[in-house]
Amino acid sequence: MKLRPLKVAEVNNYIKQLMNRDPILHHLTVEGEISNFKKHTSGHLYFTLKDGDARLSCVMFRSDAVLSPLDLKDGMMAACTGNISIYERDGRYQLYVRSVERLGVGDLYQRFEALKAELAALGYFDEKYKKPIPELPERIAVVTSPTGAAIQDILNVGFRRSRLPEVILLPALVQGEGAAASIALAIRYASEKRLADVLLIGRGGGSIEELWAFNERVVAEAIHDSEIPVVSAVGHETDFTISDFVSDMRVPTPSAGAELLFPSDKMLLGELEAYRNRMHAKITARLMTMRHEIERHSPASELKRLQDGLNQKRMTLDYERDHLEQSLQKRLRAEKTALSELGAALNALSPLGVLGRGYAVLTDSTGKAVDEVSKVRTGQKLRAKLRDGVLDVTVDEITKEA
Repeated sequence: MKLRPLKVAEVNNYIKQLMNRDPILHHLTVEGEISNFKKHTSGHLYFTLKDGDARLSCVMFRSDAVLSPLDLKDGMMAACTGNISIYERDGRYQLYVRSVERLGVGDLYQRFEALKAELAALGYFDEKYKKPIPELPERIAVVTSPTGAAIQDILNVGFRRSRLPEVILLPALVQGEGAAASIALAIRYASEKRLADVLLIGRGGGSIEELWAFNERVVAEAIHDSEIPVVSAVGHETDFTISDFVSDMRVPTPSAGAELLFPSDKMLLGELEAYRNRMHAKITARLMTMRHEIERHSPASELKRLQDGLNQKRMTLDYERDHLEQSLQKRLRAEKTALSELGAALNALSPLGVLGRGYAVLTDSTGKAVDEVSKVRTGQKLRAKLRDGVLDVTVDEITKEA
């Protein structure tokens, strides 16, 4: 019986069912070296297990990854346990990893760490060897593949920002046999001929094998010996190579290298405008200062300065005079108050004050004060001093109080 034509989704689903029913593929452990590792923002882990020239795509979902105590990374030898199935959308089979056991370190990773340690000991990574990157390079030499995506990214991003720098492409192999020698030769040629103000080397992302040319000693030595500042732009943000450590500056991608080296026209225009404004302000301030100096030393200015000084002296004299008058007035008020208080006290003690309240002072014919009834007799004439005059009185009767 002839089968009807199948849709792609039906074929992928059928293959998935066959794989899921296979007892070996349903549960197996695969050993290999982790490469091209990536942790997605979702928490899922994506990587490749490699063994010689063979590759196997792997995925470890977040629910399993959080249970793993291992920190997976490129170059690690691992035994991954899980099942083989097909990702129906892409028709690609992969290992769905449930657990990972570390076995050791892969050969490439060991070589990477060994060369890194050796070059660090030789001082290749020391800051004292780092050359400054020019802010406004006139010429930029780019070492990369002429057919790769990296050069297109650099030119697209760079020329969107500015048309000022001249770009010189130095074609080189960026992966595979002979790539390291090709990159090193281009770097040395640019340095010897002084082709540019800065050198940008790099390529797009890839596995550790695809980026390996930038981990070779010959490239590291060429970068270290370069008279031109070198910017390394290899792979993606998570990729690190020996070139990144030796170069004068590392950027995460070729596009980031273009953003660094190609000055923005808008930014330059803005800086020029700001510089023009600063210069205008400085020149204006200087001219005003010179004008003030000239005016200050002119006859009219000198006369005005003397007149101002005289006016200041007059104002000071007026102030001192007012202050003295105020002080005198204050002193007079204080003296008057004190005198009034003293007069009130004297009045309180004066006999006239007592007389003013209805009392009288008796004296005999000799003018001696009479203060007791025993000192007078009936019929004796006395004088009574009142507030407003004197009375002559005769004693008719004497009554002595007990």
